[in-house]
Amino acid sequence: DYISENPCKELPDNCKIQNSTYNGIILPSPDPCNCCEYCLEYLSENDYCVVGGAGSMVPDSICGPGLTCVNGTCAKMETVATDGCAYAQGTYDKKRQEGTLGKYEIRPNCDGDGFYEPYMCPPGLTCFCVDKNGERIFGEIAYTNSAPLIMKCQCSRKYYEAVNIIGRELRPDEHFRCDENGDYDTIQCIGDNCMCTDTLDGAPTFPKNNPLTKINMKQENITTNVLQNIWKFLKRSKDIKKKDMTQFSTLNYPAVPSMGDTHPYRKTKCARTITFLGDSLENPECCVNGNFNPMQCKRGKCYCVDENGYQNEKEVDE
Repeated sequence: DYISENPCKELPDNCKIQNSTYNGIILPSPDPCNCCEYCLEYLSENDYCVVGGAGSMVPDSICGPGLTCVNGTCAKMETVATDGCAYAQGTYDKKRQEGTLGKYEIRPNCDGDGFYEPYMCPPGLTCFCVDKNGERIFGEIAYTNSAPLIMKCQCSRKYYEAVNIIGRELRPDEHFRCDENGDYDTIQCIGDNCMCTDTLDGAPTFPKNNPLTKINMKQENITTNVLQNIWKFLKRSKDIKKKDMTQFSTLNYPAVPSMGDTHPYRKTKCARTITFLGDSLENPECCVNGNFNPMQCKRGKCYCVDENGYQNEKEVDE
């Protein structure tokens, strides 16, 4: 027995405490059976660190979230990064110090590994999903301060990760449906089998073992709210299949990421934003093709924006 001959080592104190000061990441142990708990202690800024490599000893520590090992010292990613989200944070901080920061510019949200968080919310516009490199992907809702809580974008992100691996758009039967905000739709059907699913990871929530079958879903036999919702979804699915996706209104399109670069969803970002904003007095200015005008003016000031309407230069008088 491997464990009796090789007892598990006690976890370091930092990993046992797990508070804002002393913590670490617990992983399966790097032994033949992965039987024991194994922890990498998080190092703080300016702590000594070592970059491992092939043949190196198994590490017992790692620079904490938002830090990276540079010349033997843990440093903030935004101070040393040359691209990505951490670099964008560093650029924002530099512009702020120099007084060249635009009024509507916001500091990018990065995860502990220096990649973009799943969403972006340009002030006065909408919140939309992005991949880990900050590229806009399927999923969009009206602007809200609650985006970190309600916009995980995991369905949309997983879809595009698969596309990057396979090298083509996925067929409808090759992926789960995403909701309008980029999360997993709460009802999924694979062939004739349907089930309720978790919005975060798409895992079955009801039933967990035997998916419901379309053939047995007759309206007169439906009694619970769950079954009623599934029946309504199945009916809606049949209606969707009869229509061209481009004929759906902006807020009621079928939530399927694979729309191609020529689909209106990909080419009319400004027009979609106005649909979300409604009759706002400060709607963005769109080009004739529905994209954002590269120059926007608001409250007597004009400024440049990128393809998503995000300000990228300091404003000037109109």
